[in-house]
Amino acid sequence: PQPPSPPDGSQPQLPPEMKKGDVDEDGEINAKDALAVLKIAVGKLTPTREQMMCADANGDRKADAVDALWILQYAVGKRPTL
Repeated sequence: PQPPSPPDGSQPQLPPEMKKGDVDEDGEINAKDALAVLKIAVGKLTPTREQMMCADANGDRKADAVDALWILQYAVGKRPTL
């Protein structure tokens, strides 16, 4: 799944109160978020627009296993930013 594009074709912007990687919107970035990304990727979870933007950790406009990996790496301190 991909987030809808703004009319001008630019990248959608995450609302300021949300954090990239925090797919379940609980204020923490952890393995639960990575699991949510995998569920989105296989169609087991239908994300909101905001959740989809949070799930796209690498900015390629998709939610897939790479995003889940990046989120896990960030959660354990192996990736400095998302």
